[in-house]
Amino acid sequence: MTSGASEPGFCCAQSGLSRALLPLQGQKKAIAEKIKALEVDPFVEGKTLDRYPPLRRVKAGDARMIYDPEPDANGRLSILVFGTDHSIYEHDELFKEYLREGRR
Repeated sequence: MTSGASEPGFCCAQSGLSRALLPLQGQKKAIAEKIKALEVDPFVEGKTLDRYPPLRRVKAGDARMIYDPEPDANGRLSILVFGTDHSIYEHDELFKEYLREGRR
């Protein structure tokens, strides 16, 4: 879900999205509502990851998403990992690399 440069939107970090972890159809609606709330205020939902601030996690049922609440230069939020189980937290290298490279 990416919008034009003047509107807020979302982008996914490379290799952060795993097809094996995509939520079931019923969970898509729940997580879509959470994503809509993030468009208004990226800090209203979720919890900051203790080991990787400012990255945050939002849940809706079994669906989980880790994202950066700070918009990039185009006003988009980055979704790093999206899935349905706790394995989304096992992407330490992705989180470290994303934070190290300056969160474009």
